[in-house]
Amino acid sequence: MKRTKKIIIGVILLCMVVVLSFTVEFKESLKGELHSLDLTLTQNEFYLEEEDFEVQMKEVVEPYLEQYCEEGTFSPEEGITIAYRSYFNDKASKAIVISHGFTESMAKYRETIYYFLQGGYSVYIMDHLGHGYSTRLVEDKSMVHVEDFNDYVNYFASFVKTIVKPQIGENECYLFAHSMGGGIGARVLEEYPELFDKAVLSAPMLKVDTGYTQQLSNLIVKVARLLGQDKKYLFGQGAFDGISNFSESASNSEARYAYCFAARLEDENNQAYGGSFSWLEQSLKGTKELRKEENLSKIQIPVLVFQAENDGLVLPEGHYEFVNGVESAELLFVPETKHEIYASTNKTMIPYFNTIFAFYE
Repeated sequence: MKRTKKIIIGVILLCMVVVLSFTVEFKESLKGELHSLDLTLTQNEFYLEEEDFEVQMKEVVEPYLEQYCEEGTFSPEEGITIAYRSYFNDKASKAIVISHGFTESMAKYRETIYYFLQGGYSVYIMDHLGHGYSTRLVEDKSMVHVEDFNDYVNYFASFVKTIVKPQIGENECYLFAHSMGGGIGARVLEEYPELFDKAVLSAPMLKVDTGYTQQLSNLIVKVARLLGQDKKYLFGQGAFDGISNFSESASNSEARYAYCFAARLEDENNQAYGGSFSWLEQSLKGTKELRKEENLSKIQIPVLVFQAENDGLVLPEGHYEFVNGVESAELLFVPETKHEIYASTNKTMIPYFNTIFAFYE
């Protein structure tokens, strides 16, 4: 009887999917002129060369980071453990907190942390729920699963309040957030406006690119939950296979991709690779909430948003809605670059970080 009921529900919802697949979705446009990243900002005091990149990382960056790094964990609620790393610079008067992206971990941001330390900042980063060394809600370490997008938001805010702020005191605190971490960061800016003084959102996940309309995507995840598939992998995603594939990656720099991929091979805790239907359901819900006019209006601090031209993971319309709704936000278009702008070639990456440093200053 239960099986028959599921089949009937599935058929009805499948019909709805077919109908919705032909619907046209309104796409937000940017109010005002879209400015591009200034690629002439090539001043280089400490950036790594792509040639012999791995050697520089292992012989220069990694030993340097070890001098500053302190690892720890905290529990934002019972049964949850969040892993973090702090890089306290006693000469710094400002701090940067990093919010990483989907399937990423603290380990992927070694180069970025190195630049921020070289720039005179203290740096803090944590593994989001279901990533790295933080608590997983499923046994499969390749799967990113979450039951409530607000958990991401509240745990990250807890990290800043209980770990970062006590260390830095009255020093200014800045956010650097990428992709999913940008969506999390944006919600934190709305719900916890006292935590940050400035924010950089790099290719932020403000509207997920599923390849379908948002309406159809929402219906698909609801069908999956009704059929008990919420803890199953999304279509086309699966467990980490250990196969390098630079051409299909989100990076423009083969050297940076190779270094980060090798690090993933060495540690199963850094092999998150695909999302569950529940992850997508909650991400759609969370990003829809953050784009509401009444929530965007809560953000009063300066925000710099970067948009990559060749981004196949997040939709530009989400960036437009955000910037249109936040008076203190600015959008910069980055040409000929994939999703991971911070891991692009030096032609783009150096001007990108120089722009970030100028913004923070």
